[in-house]
Amino acid sequence: SDLYEALQGWGIQTLTLKAGEKKVLLDPLGPITSQGKQMTEDKLHQMHEAFQHHVASSRPVLEKIIKTVATGDVWMGTQALELHLVDKLQTSDAYIADLVGNGIKVLKLIPHDGALSFLFPSTGSSSWAQAFAHTVRHGLQSLLTNASVSIQRFIQSSVEGPSIPLRSPIGTGPRAECK
Repeated sequence: SDLYEALQGWGIQTLTLKAGEKKVLLDPLGPITSQGKQMTEDKLHQMHEAFQHHVASSRPVLEKIIKTVATGDVWMGTQALELHLVDKLQTSDAYIADLVGNGIKVLKLIPHDGALSFLFPSTGSSSWAQAFAHTVRHGLQSLLTNASVSIQRFIQSSVEGPSIPLRSPIGTGPRAECK
């Protein structure tokens, strides 16, 4: 690779540690080998074939045209609709309203960032006090986040009828509200 050669030219040696012959096929800081490149391309093709198979089996209308639409191209909404890649065009708010209108319970996740920061301001304190406040603040946030996730699971499991699975990025500390 150009980066590898540039590093070598500047006298910088790179070191890649791996456990297994095929663990690091292409290293951005190492030389590109024909074997590593070929094996990586083969894996990419296998994943793409698996993706096409999954899409075609999940959306049978695409079985005959999957090779023409699964090219990596980007489709505008109207094109996607014409190609049967989507069922209809609508905003996420309209989609959620449709779900609620059809009797499906929808949970709203409300992220917060540092909701406890007002309890432990970090300015004007000594370093040990800052470290202590940081530890307490993050411990409480973690506790509340875990409690919030447990409450979400309880609410979701106790709501009658179909529901939408909850997904929350780690560390956002969501709260659940039943609408």
